[in-house]
Amino acid sequence: MAKVSDKYLLDLFQSIVGFRADWMCEMPDCGATGHDLNPHHVEGRDNKSTRYDAEQNGIWLCYNHHCFAHNNPREFKKILIYNKVRSREWFEELTRRSNIIVKFNNSFREECKEKLLAEMKRLGVRGWRR
Repeated sequence: MAKVSDKYLLDLFQSIVGFRADWMCEMPDCGATGHDLNPHHVEGRDNKSTRYDAEQNGIWLCYNHHCFAHNNPREFKKILIYNKVRSREWFEELTRRSNIIVKFNNSFREECKEKLLAEMKRLGVRGWRR
């Protein structure tokens, strides 16, 4: 079995998160759009169990809000919940998932790849958009 690269999985993650947000910043009252936006991992990328979880752990942000999210993670989550961008149940589920210990090996990455490709197919994402 060929090794599934981290870059490939993060590219899939980016495509799904951007597509789901219609390529617009998801922070309330922002509306920034374009090629300068990026996916943000609500639970950091270092958390292996949620690293490729585009549905639960990904949000599409402009540069300024991406910086804000990194510098103020608790406040950022509160804003998302208060403005109903995400729910309290979402936060609790993400926290639960982030506490699962996984073996970060090729088998795990292959499983993530299949889930991401299935999500892309379900959403109708065709190719990458940057």
